[in-house]
Amino acid sequence: MKVLPLPETPPYESVGLWAERAPMRVARGGLRAAAVGGKIYAIGGSNDSHWPFSLGTVLDVNEEYDPARNVWVFRKPMPTPRALFAIAVYGDKIYAISGVSSEGATGVNEVYDPSTDSWEIRAPLPEEAWLGKNPSLFEAAAAVLDDKIHVVVSGGAHYTYDPLTDAWAKKAPLSLEVINALVVVDGKMYAVSGDSLNVYEVEKDAWAPVTSAPWRLTYTVAGASNREICLFGLPKVIPAVFGTPEPALTYIYRPHNNSWIRGATMPTSRFYPGIAFIGGDLYVIGGFIHVAADLIKPSTSNEQYTLQKMSSNQSPNGEAFIQPEHLALLAMTIIVIVAIAAFFKHAGKGAEAKATAQRPQNQD
Repeated sequence: MKVLPLPETPPYESVGLWAERAPMRVARGGLRAAAVGGKIYAIGGSNDSHWPFSLGTVLDVNEEYDPARNVWVFRKPMPTPRALFAIAVYGDKIYAISGVSSEGATGVNEVYDPSTDSWEIRAPLPEEAWLGKNPSLFEAAAAVLDDKIHVVVSGGAHYTYDPLTDAWAKKAPLSLEVINALVVVDGKMYAVSGDSLNVYEVEKDAWAPVTSAPWRLTYTVAGASNREICLFGLPKVIPAVFGTPEPALTYIYRPHNNSWIRGATMPTSRFYPGIAFIGGDLYVIGGFIHVAADLIKPSTSNEQYTLQKMSSNQSPNGEAFIQPEHLALLAMTIIVIVAIAAFFKHAGKGAEAKATAQRPQNQD
């Protein structure tokens, strides 16, 4: 196994270790991943080279990854090709719900059984959650809580699905435009939207905001590891003068003390990969690599993230710390201010000299 070097950041800003694993066979982004029985299943996605991806490029591909052997094999394709759908595991079966199909936003609910390599159709997500939604802005996320599959879609509609009765129930909506992930830690469910988190209060059927990540993120994916929530996303604002692909940043939320720490930057910068937790580690698979403007490149990358304990000089209480990106922006701001000041100073001296030259001389 090839171990990738960590980015050169101060010790208190880099938590975790990345390792390169065998790539998928089919390059794609907007896929979803889930772990069952010691295997990871990477399902669906798009192989488009433009963003936003066109509906005709969504895929039905289903690949199984064995971390122990570091090999991929194809499994039975998903009946309805889709991308950015909600995925959840219940009873050792994988539920693929809603998302974007070749016809636009959809509520289809299909269940994959790895033990028989077969799919079955279940009751779809109610139409009011997805019908008429803009597919370019649509995404769905799912998580299992209290024996129900919770599904939240872009726009904030929130439903629960009971796999035993094949029935849906409407729940408290979430006030957001985009949903990136639902993650459960210590019996609490968190909704991830960019760099912000909201926690679901089951007893009240209500959502409450949680402190946001220290850096603004977009196209985020998230997963839980060691009772902490790992966010992987692109910076929301990157100066064009950088001229390089955006780094995929990692931030880790620690619910037990409501704090954030910086994780090691993803070696292969990409957005909308699939993510799965298995064997104590997170696997970040596929995704889109931003090439230029609206040009993207689907990826086969498969990188394993191991969350490590904080070192002694890391902030245990989530205190504010300066990020390398912040320093870069600060430096650029200072340079611009100094340049402007120098310009006006030079202009002022020029005007003063001109005025002196034009001033009438005293006659004796």
